Amino acid sequence: MSQRGTPPVCGTQPVLRHPEAVYFAAREGKRGGVMIVDLPDASKIPAIAEPFSLRFQATVAIHPCMTPQDLANAGLDQLGQKRG
Repeated sequence: MSQRGTPPVCGTQPVLRHPEAVYFAAREGKRGGVMIVDLPDASKIPAIAEPFSLRFQATVAIHPCMTPQDLANAGLDQLGQKRG
């Protein structure tokens, strides 16, 4: 841990230095946590997940989410018309 109590791995990626929210709780009987980050480029996922896996032998689960605006921009109306 650093002097501020943040695991050093969090300083390796800019998006992890200032997450939108962090929660720590038991998950499946083990220590766990949830970190909410704004990640506009999915290609950065390995660079974020791997340090946790390698340094802490952590299991990392990624759950992409969308804002209402992201969903509106997804073009779901057009996708529904193509299938119909």
